[in-house]
Amino acid sequence: MQQRLRPVRTGLCLIAIATTLVACAPSAKHTVDTGATSSVVTDPAKMGTVTLDEVDFWQGAEGKWMQDTIDAFHTKYPNITVKRTVKDWSSIMDTLTLRLDEEGAPDVVTVNNGWQSMGRLAKGGLIVNLDPYAEAYKWRDFMPSTILRQEQFTTDGKTMGEGAMWAAPSARVQNIGVYYNKKLIQQLGLTDPTTLDEFEKVCAAAKAAGLTPIAYGQTDKPISPLFALSDVLGSKDAISDAVYGKAGTDLTATGLGLAAQRFLDWDKKGWVMDNYQGLSSTDANAKFLAGKAVFAFYYSGLVPSDQKNRADFGYLQLPQAADNKTIVATGAPADNMAIGIRSAHKDAAALFLDFLMSKEAAQITADHGYMPSLHDVTIPQDDPLIVQEATAAQQTEADNGYVPYFDWTTPTMLDTTASQMQLVLAGKTTPDGLVAAAQKDFDAFVATNAK
Repeated sequence: MQQRLRPVRTGLCLIAIATTLVACAPSAKHTVDTGATSSVVTDPAKMGTVTLDEVDFWQGAEGKWMQDTIDAFHTKYPNITVKRTVKDWSSIMDTLTLRLDEEGAPDVVTVNNGWQSMGRLAKGGLIVNLDPYAEAYKWRDFMPSTILRQEQFTTDGKTMGEGAMWAAPSARVQNIGVYYNKKLIQQLGLTDPTTLDEFEKVCAAAKAAGLTPIAYGQTDKPISPLFALSDVLGSKDAISDAVYGKAGTDLTATGLGLAAQRFLDWDKKGWVMDNYQGLSSTDANAKFLAGKAVFAFYYSGLVPSDQKNRADFGYLQLPQAADNKTIVATGAPADNMAIGIRSAHKDAAALFLDFLMSKEAAQITADHGYMPSLHDVTIPQDDPLIVQEATAAQQTEADNGYVPYFDWTTPTMLDTTASQMQLVLAGKTTPDGLVAAAQKDFDAFVATNAK
């Protein structure tokens, strides 16, 4: 399975952002879709014979998951065909504004959460306000509020996390969690960890035994360890308040500083992979999958479904350190699909979005070895790893414990936090300095956005 780096997904136009955001800006000729519509058709028999043009980025084994989902939709609704166009993530994000604003624009497109993509496209009048369809299909009745908020912006473009629904999640979620090598832990004579304290106990034992405790590569500025530890050490409400732009939020409460300090302490103990400064996440993950480290912080789906020694790996969603029970996890749907404003088949497109959120689609997700969401489904019991991943997702949903990716907070927060973490590990700033830099970025954006 081809792996992609989630940090690329979580930020749009991050390279040369000042100029790129201008280049990507929607045309002024469009107005925001207020959701005022005279009728919504949900009966597929009344939609006629339709071909929907859809754009997504899934390739390899993940591409088969998406194609099988589309095929199941067509089997259920034979009068509606979905024609896929597959592009890499960066290509989609870099061209999405132009693609949605031209003749022959796609009906359904992958969009990214946050200000840089979904919010900008909604404010630019390039995607459909889904509120009428959410009402017709009762989407809010089964969607956890922590997932729903990730799809919402107010129609004035000032607030994220409330207001109209602009995209729909797939019935597959990606969390940031911890993967571990069960065979190496057994070799140490220990049991699989379930808490942060037990995680650190294994790390200490691994170091003493000459093993690498934590796989990590830094050149691509990964944020998964920082965000995962913030979930464990910080306040869920503070993280959400920050991401959704609540003025006056104190970022100290998010746990960013505590997370940076904890990872720095691990580095000083020699628990982090040697020479990580010259490795990318891809390099580090390859070493982990080859049995060269005990743990890896990463997005769910790290271990390919066709990995020959897949049974050697486990997955841990660390509970909050305060009670070793409550799950708070940075997570989001693996895909968010929007309807292009130029679509001539909006009702059929909404039916497709409804299917992507269905229990049937969630079952297809589980059958492919990925983390299902939105519904309780049958988990393949012959794959212990997907059992652990799915159980983690279900517990997170049960605890309403999802928090959005912290880098959605501002258009520049991904670079701010990732760069600051590099400086912390290099001894050029402190965890408190990281929080101060993030606070400055946050306060400046909130002040500007309020105007």
